[in-house]
Amino acid sequence: MRATDPVHTITGTYIADTAKAIHFEIHAICNDSCEPNKQWFPFSQVSKITKDKNVGCDTLIVSEWILKEKGLI
Repeated sequence: MRATDPVHTITGTYIADTAKAIHFEIHAICNDSCEPNKQWFPFSQVSKITKDKNVGCDTLIVSEWILKEKGLI
C-alpha cells in the first residue's frame, strides 16, 4: 500500500493475528454500521491498528482496494 492510496476506517473487534495478517470482526465501515463480518486483512493493506479495552471499539485503517476486493464497499 502506498501513502497516496485511499484508505477507510473500520471499527469492530480484534480477533487474532499472524505474521502476515489480522483477523477482525467488522461492525462499521466509515462509521456506517454493518452486519458483523469476520475478515482477514493482510498487514500490507493496513496502515494503522488501534486496540481499545472496550469490546467492539478497535479500529483499523485499511486500503480502499482491499475493502473493494472483499466486496465490503
